[in-house]
Amino acid sequence: MIIMGVVGSYVGGVMPDSFNAFLGYSTGLEFGSPIGYRIALVVSVGLALIAAFPILLIKENKAVQRQKMIDFLALRNIRSHQTIVKFMIPTALVGFGAGFIVPLLKNFFDLKFHATMEQIGIISALGSVTLAVGVLAAPLLSSKLGKVKSIVMCQFSSMPFIMLITLSPNLTLASTAYVARGALMNMAGPVSSTLQMELVTEKERATTNGLVIMADNVPRAVTASISGVMMTGNDFYTPFLFTTVTYFIASSLYYVFFRKAESSLNNASKLLN
Repeated sequence: MIIMGVVGSYVGGVMPDSFNAFLGYSTGLEFGSPIGYRIALVVSVGLALIAAFPILLIKENKAVQRQKMIDFLALRNIRSHQTIVKFMIPTALVGFGAGFIVPLLKNFFDLKFHATMEQIGIISALGSVTLAVGVLAAPLLSSKLGKVKSIVMCQFSSMPFIMLITLSPNLTLASTAYVARGALMNMAGPVSSTLQMELVTEKERATTNGLVIMADNVPRAVTASISGVMMTGNDFYTPFLFTTVTYFIASSLYYVFFRKAESSLNNASKLLN
């Protein structure tokens, strides 16, 4: 997925202008025709639809007990209420902070550094490459430090790079900081997901995953609109500062909530063995 994400990020950066040039429309990030972007989006939707067909061919384990949708909606399958809430709070704070910058980073590179669509595509592709390295390194880091310490360390380490993006004097330094920030934050993702699945029962896992995703995305919808107004007014500092502060609070709470949970989990595993 990551490898094709690298390819897609680069190709997505060059497709709009390529389509516009082929059809005889204007090109460029500022004056380019929307036709090229529309065609690129149609290509993306088409690929997403094609990807659904192999999923439909997967056969489910019929022995697994099916649960009624009403039970999921009413959260009747939930038993680990406190644990799930503890996961949702830091996640919501990270989503709140990320909403200030992550959806608008490409616009930030355009507005502050006048980056071209091709440059933005290359930056996104480089971000995917470092993400691949980070995901592969995450299990090694987790085995050395433990899951909770690995997650918190990666998130704390990303914070200086968040501020460096907005304080950088040029596109090269800002994009380097962007790539480093993305790798560190995304490195923590798989480890955090694993910890979530270990701390809840099998019947709760799907609901837990849905609630955590909701906690991440709802705040993003709010803060992205606020940040958009700020960046339109050429305020590129405040959104990044808000993100850094909320990340710090979220990471601190995550450590407080789960610093003892992992050791308890390991002790229970030893008893079972």
